[in-house]
Amino acid sequence: MENKKACLFDFDGTLVDSMPVWRDKMFRLLKLQDIDPPAGLLREITPLGDAGTLRYFREHFRLTMSDDEMKREMDSYALPHYRNWIAAKDGVCECLKELKDKGIGLYVLTASPRRMYEPCLERLGMLSFFEQTWCCEDFLTVKSDPDIYRLAAAKMDADMKDIAFFDDNRTALFTAKTAGLYTVGVFDETSAEDEAQIRRITDRYIRSFYEL
Repeated sequence: MENKKACLFDFDGTLVDSMPVWRDKMFRLLKLQDIDPPAGLLREITPLGDAGTLRYFREHFRLTMSDDEMKREMDSYALPHYRNWIAAKDGVCECLKELKDKGIGLYVLTASPRRMYEPCLERLGMLSFFEQTWCCEDFLTVKSDPDIYRLAAAKMDADMKDIAFFDDNRTALFTAKTAGLYTVGVFDETSAEDEAQIRRITDRYIRSFYEL
């Protein structure tokens, strides 16, 4: 990463081992309404964030709960996990410290809302490494939209080619790559079936941050 001016990190499944919680937060909404989540759903909704996922659910399923009811269910299930139990991925803290010591700007762009990711980063001692953190809601769009990466780059005051983007999701990585970012695929168990495809579309792939 020495030739990059900045690094932009996804949060869930990239910096922390939270994807099982994120997945269950979403899937339980459907199960509470007697809907079985179809195969491949996680890949589709991961870049969308909470609001985007609820819109997706409205478009694709017959729901009996209101948006407010579903938001309360998501928070009541997931917030305790983020605030108390979710762990950092192996080697993340060491990698962030090394990158920051080299003068590389560090940022977060996540589909999770701030109330989820910020307490988790602070508890894990990572929040201070980042110059700025953003979620999809800050840009009023989603990570499957290339504009979100251009908007983030403008806030980072960096050219697209000078930014390394880290994510575990195939759709987000493909979109970031087409937008002009240098992309680093990060292994996560929840996206293991996509590893071969992620390796093909990214500039680099890591199974652990110790590789950096």
